[in-house]
Formats: sequence, structure tokens, C-alpha cells
Amino acid sequence: MYKVILAQNGEEAIEKFLANKERIQLLLLDMIMPEKSGIEVYEEIKSIKPDTKVIFVSGYTADRMNKEILAEKHVNFIFKPVSPKDLLRRIRDVLDN
Repeated sequence: MYKVILAQNGEEAIEKFLANKERIQLLLLDMIMPEKSGIEVYEEIKSIKPDTKVIFVSGYTADRMNKEILAEKHVNFIFKPVSPKDLLRRIRDVLDN
């Protein structure tokens, strides 16, 4: 069973991470979020806790994504819509590796 901590925007995601950083094992970040993008949140959190695992999610097509950043960071990525089963499978895979 997973415990989920929701954030409404990028700033809140960082605040909640700081308040729970010892318990958080994985971030599920949308690429486009209010106040800070998923990449900005990821970079800030990685500077605090470098071993934090992340999965980026986006509804945009691959040609609109910044592939260089994603490839450079060696992050996991899934496109919306994603079924709950596929999302849970990806989460488990990332946590296990």
C-alpha cells in the first residue's frame, strides 16, 4: 500500500517534500504544473536529496517535451492517459530499482 501526499502546484510540492523528505521514496510529477514546472521541482528536490526517485507524467506528445533534459537526468517518464494498472506497475518498477 502506498501513502500519497498531494500537492496543488510546484511550490507546494517542494514544501511538502521538505516536511516529509525522510518518508518520501518517489515523486510523481507532472511536467506542466502551476508556479514551478515538474523539471524545476525535480531539480530543487534533487539538490536536497539526490537519491530521490521520480516519474514524470505528461499529456504532451514526445516532440513537445524537452528530451535532452529527460535523457540527461535518466528519469522515468509516462504519457497520459495512463491506466491505474500501468501506473502502479511503473511505480513498483522504479521503487524496486
